[in-house]
Amino acid sequence: MDENGELRDPVAHPEQFKDSPLGRIPIGWDCVTIQTIAADRPHAIVDGPFGSNLKSIHYKEQGVPVIQSGFVTTGKFIANSYVYVDTSLFLAQKRSAVEPGDIVMAKIGAQCGSCAILPSDHPIGVLAGNALKISVDNNKCRTAYLDLLLKYYYDTGKINLIKTETAQPAISLKSLKAMLIPVPSTLEEQDNIVSVMSSLENQINTEERYLGKLIKLKSGLMHDLLTGKVRVPLDEEGE
Repeated sequence: MDENGELRDPVAHPEQFKDSPLGRIPIGWDCVTIQTIAADRPHAIVDGPFGSNLKSIHYKEQGVPVIQSGFVTTGKFIANSYVYVDTSLFLAQKRSAVEPGDIVMAKIGAQCGSCAILPSDHPIGVLAGNALKISVDNNKCRTAYLDLLLKYYYDTGKINLIKTETAQPAISLKSLKAMLIPVPSTLEEQDNIVSVMSSLENQINTEERYLGKLIKLKSGLMHDLLTGKVRVPLDEEGE
């Protein structure tokens, strides 16, 4: 977008674009690795504990929640039920801690690469072995912008570039950190992009709810008409 909020056209306005390792990007945007915009602290990009360090035998009915990859495979954070670990195990595996505002990504399986942001009101958790997280430095890049970009890469198949194919597909942590992404150099432009997409998402959700109501209305009306519960009035000539 330009300073007026209009979408840039690289063909109509080539002077507003520059070459980069990712192709033509707007002047004023940067081409950086995901590692570059990660929070400046240890384990800002990390996966869950290795196999034997966190297994089902460690699960408890209360404690620190375990954040599973299945919570984000829809592109939204949805957790209908949790398992937990006790505080001592959490502290032993603290490298895999995940905090509100972090991006959680499915690491292993057919839907690896799908992601969502851990909600701001969610307690600190620990990653399951099938998940990873990215803590973003929001002074360099908005978490919501990176989340949006990763969702786009997942939907378009570009996330496949950082997958490994062994027994089952998995995200390579090393390749994820080194992955080049385009980032608007101003936080304001990042916020504007997120705002535009959020508005469209809200509109889609509204239309889907309305569509759901229409489908229910149609189903009910079909039942009433085809069982004779509701009669269609005839005209005066019985037609």
